[in-house]
Amino acid sequence: MKQDANVRHSVVVVDDDPVYRSFVSLLLTKKAGIDVLEASCEDDLVEIINQNSVDCILLDYNLGTDNGFSVKERLSSRFPVLPPIVMLTGDGRERTVIRALRLGIDDYVSKRDLKVEDLLSAINHAVAKGRKDQLARAEYQRLVHASGLDPVTRLPGRTQLDDRLAHLAALPPRSRAGYAIALIQMNELEDINTSLGLKVGDQALRAFGERLQQLTRASDVCGRFAGRTFLVIIDARSSPDVLDGVCRRFADGLTYRLDIDAVGVDLSPRIGGVLCSHVAPHGVLIAADLIRAAQHALDVARVEGVPFHVLGSPGGGMPEPAAPEAPNTVIEQSEPDTPSRPAADQLRTSDRRANPRHRVLKRGRILLGTNSVIDCAVRNLSDSGAGLRIDAIFPMPREFDLVIGESGAKRRVRIQWQVGNDLGVVFIA
Repeated sequence: MKQDANVRHSVVVVDDDPVYRSFVSLLLTKKAGIDVLEASCEDDLVEIINQNSVDCILLDYNLGTDNGFSVKERLSSRFPVLPPIVMLTGDGRERTVIRALRLGIDDYVSKRDLKVEDLLSAINHAVAKGRKDQLARAEYQRLVHASGLDPVTRLPGRTQLDDRLAHLAALPPRSRAGYAIALIQMNELEDINTSLGLKVGDQALRAFGERLQQLTRASDVCGRFAGRTFLVIIDARSSPDVLDGVCRRFADGLTYRLDIDAVGVDLSPRIGGVLCSHVAPHGVLIAADLIRAAQHALDVARVEGVPFHVLGSPGGGMPEPAAPEAPNTVIEQSEPDTPSRPAADQLRTSDRRANPRHRVLKRGRILLGTNSVIDCAVRNLSDSGAGLRIDAIFPMPREFDLVIGESGAKRRVRIQWQVGNDLGVVFIA
């Protein structure tokens, strides 16, 4: 039984026995013209899935100290969608077959008296089922997109939120003065995706969104704006105190422990709120102005290490200001092409540092692992930390090694804040 001549399947053979793995690979290549990739363990398989388009995984049940069931469960938590899996094993007991099917393994072939026809039939059946499921997912995504809902959280998505913001901005100043917006980020999403997988990350994001929706009032609009960021349009009744109270309720209610498949993760928010009357109070307002202002508040909350900040609120979740700025501290001005950055006087004044920071301009190197080096400019320096600028915007690890100057000593640093290309770090070693 040969596959369609016009279609070449790509199959990964996963077996810790190199002789048997090569035998099966040769069988599929010579007899059926299948493109075969080989993996000896789970790590090899993950690397192949990340780098190649795979139609089917032929997974051995017995992988030395591991087994195919455990590998399947871990892969399912790591990848939102897996290629179909056919299990290959010498254990033909009924309970093993039943468990395989319950785990979502698409088919099962015994190694004993292996026949190429049976193997190809199982692969073709699994691939056909996988493509049918893929079409069903695509149709579901299309319907969700047409409805304006976010496919992960099932809350209103970006299109609905943009329309609502545009409507809000178009209101006359007196009418829009009764509203506010809050941007809310789930702090731990990137760490969860990295350590537990994208599937668990989506589950956490959905649970976080559901909890946020429960905390909003009937008069508010809540949805997923982008990535880990949610947006709430709030009926604030023109009062900074009302908005401050709403953001505090969000901060308290969204700080909790979530259990997912016997794994506990601690979740917490970062929130930036702004009254619409605070943005262009007497003039023309566009939706982007509201988002920039809320992002500004969100960045201030991140820099200050507090759960939330509200623009225009006397408290706003911020600490009390400290002593006036020392005369030897230089405050940098925000560039006009980066409107979402917090104002310089809120980010880099000496009253928010343990030590005064002096303007410098030195070359630096950020060391990531053993082979990755990122050039940076050291723009400010103090006994406790430094201000850095990198050439491109990308997420950085929380801690890394920093070399200042051409022959400077290596220092271990931790990121305190990152706004665009700029980073603030503290020395920890």
